Amino acid sequence: CTYWVWPGSVVSMDASAERPVSFHNWGGACRGRQSNCTITVRNSTTAVAFLRQYPWLWARPMWGNGTVTSTNGDINCTSFPQGYPQGDCQVVYPPGTTVTLTAIPSPGERFINWTGPCAERTNPVCVVTVTRNTKVSAFFSKVTT
Repeated sequence: CTYWVWPGSVVSMDASAERPVSFHNWGGACRGRQSNCTITVRNSTTAVAFLRQYPWLWARPMWGNGTVTSTNGDINCTSFPQGYPQGDCQVVYPPGTTVTLTAIPSPGERFINWTGPCAERTNPVCVVTVTRNTKVSAFFSKVTT
């Protein structure tokens, strides 16, 4: 936004954003990470609010048939017969959010392991702290007798 004010004017600004974007920091005449800034305008003054997009978590079944869910209910992603996931598989979270995922095999299937931050783990529960865009996949296999 551009506003014209008289030199010597005191201007207060508050930077705010809604998910999936958050305020990061100020630049120009404003400095710091607090969302509010007050400046005295000189001849030509610029203040810039820098925003950043929240990271996303993409959790899905990769091989076999099953479902990946999160304890907070945001993720509920099921494998489709052709291997394409369906449901809520990708969610954006504020940085630092911890999400607990559970791999649930379909009847006749068993959970094998995870990829991504829980790589090679054979426990069907995966705890992820979302600090950047993250992919997590669950692998399932048919039960053999």
